[in-house]
Amino acid sequence: MVQKAKIYIPTAQTKLKPESQVYVHMVRETYIMKIIEAGGIPIVIPSIDNEDIINLVLDEADGILLTGGSDIDPQLYNRERHEKTVMKEPQRDIFEISLVQKAMSARIPILGICRGAQILAVANGGELYQHILDITDTKHGADDYDDLFKPEFRHKVFVQKDSKVFEIIKTEEIEITSAHHQAVKNPGKNMRIVGTTADGITEIIEHEDKDYFCIGFQGHIETQSEDAIKQIFLPFIENSNKY
Repeated sequence: MVQKAKIYIPTAQTKLKPESQVYVHMVRETYIMKIIEAGGIPIVIPSIDNEDIINLVLDEADGILLTGGSDIDPQLYNRERHEKTVMKEPQRDIFEISLVQKAMSARIPILGICRGAQILAVANGGELYQHILDITDTKHGADDYDDLFKPEFRHKVFVQKDSKVFEIIKTEEIEITSAHHQAVKNPGKNMRIVGTTADGITEIIEHEDKDYFCIGFQGHIETQSEDAIKQIFLPFIENSNKY
């Protein structure tokens, strides 16, 4: 029996009530199902700043999926907080950045989605636009997660032909659904921007080494079912099986 790739997914942190002292750790089912559909085994782990958890992931994970969530603390990329920046997951910021840095050193395959793409950039010394409406008049996506399943909330992304993503999806244009007010400004060391919108907002980043699967999508591709989108998750699992 062929062993399936174990894909570790750090949780988002939220509070059921604003005044609560306790976080709830969660992962939306959409991410879990995409991993299962592609042939992997999703394993959810708490986003707590704990070296033992990070070491477990590094020892056991065949791949890592980074999901959406709240804004990353701008102090982590040496910037003051914008008035529109909303930080709700301080432990998760530290945990995921440390996890990504160590996983990349070990060349564990990583797929980042929405906030996950931004974490890839920040973990590598990159920087974010804290509020994209400061640089474009175009709103990028939905206000509610359920709206991401609706075609009207999709927009075109233009993919560079010399990228690993192009090799996977085999098209220069792809429609992606998104819900974000921040975006990658500088992808960081060893990462590059390979997909943008018509108004120049970063939508896809990837590692400069095409032999290493490390890709970030700003859009919520876990809510889409098009063949091109499936072609992202399938090689992610395949590369994780090879790791």
